Amino acid sequence: MSLAMNIVTYPIGFIIATYGGCLIMKQVLGSYKKPAEELGGFESAGRIIGLFERAIVVILVFNNAYSALGLIISAKSITQVYRLKNSETAEYFLIGTLSSVAFAIMVGEITKYVSKLTKMLL
Repeated sequence: MSLAMNIVTYPIGFIIATYGGCLIMKQVLGSYKKPAEELGGFESAGRIIGLFERAIVVILVFNNAYSALGLIISAKSITQVYRLKNSETAEYFLIGTLSSVAFAIMVGEITKYVSKLTKMLL
């Protein structure tokens, strides 16, 4: 029975972390003024990058690979360092990245806790 619950629990946590994160990030970043300097790229690139970022982070949390999380954040920061000359843009980018990663970690940890709890109760 616990295997059946894991088959349900982890995909639900994954969906909440990835797609639910889009809604949460829209609320978080919506309260901040978008930087005057456009970052370029296509319009929904940030949303798609965030979706993949949260997917990778939550999978790493499910597998207890916390050291790899630093690698993800560092790689994303390194790729953007030349584009973030404006401090306003850098702050907006940092708020988005850190809140997105924090949300994915939180959902991943809650999902693991729910999975352990269902194993204990069933």
